[in-house]
Parts: sequence; structure tokens; C-alpha cells
Amino acid sequence: MRRLNKTRRFNKTQQAEETRQDKEIREDQDTKEDQDTQKDEETQQDEETQQDKETQQDEETQQDKETQQDEETRQDKETREDRETREDQETREDQETREDEETQ
Repeated sequence: MRRLNKTRRFNKTQQAEETRQDKEIREDQDTKEDQDTQKDEETQQDEETQQDKETQQDEETQQDKETQQDEETRQDKETREDRETREDQETREDQETREDEETQ
């Protein structure tokens, strides 16, 4: 009987130790999963932040290009209008000069 009680106590102690170890293993696994989840979330946030930066830069670059093109177009138009106005003025002056010469 003593031997049986001793064996039962040993078995209970053994079971308690195994239960404690199982619990530690589960906690370790949960902790690792939590860490992995945290890393995944941080990686996702980093990727989204990088994409947002790239998108912002792309938009700014596109706006800069459009602004530059608009400015160049405006300058080209002004230059063309100035040239046409100057040519028209020269043509009128030439015409007036010829008419004056013919009149004299």
C-alpha cells in the first residue's frame, strides 16, 4: 500500500510537472506568435508608408512636370505672339514706308 501511495504521488508530481511544462510551451508559442504578428504589422505599415511616400513623390513629380510644361507653353505662346506682333508692326511700317515713297 505504501508503495502504491508513493507511486501515485510520483505520478501526480510527474503529471503536474508535465502540465507546467505544457503551459510554458503554450505561453512561449503564444508569445512567439504575438511577436510574429507584431513584426508582420510593422512590416505592413512600413510597406504602406513607403508606398505612400513613393506615391506622394510621383504626384509631386507629375505636378512639377505639368507646371513646367504649362510655363513653357505659356512662354512659347507669349514669344510667338510677340514675334507675330513685331512682324505685323514691321510689315505695316514697311507698307507705310512704300506708300510714302510712292506718294512722293
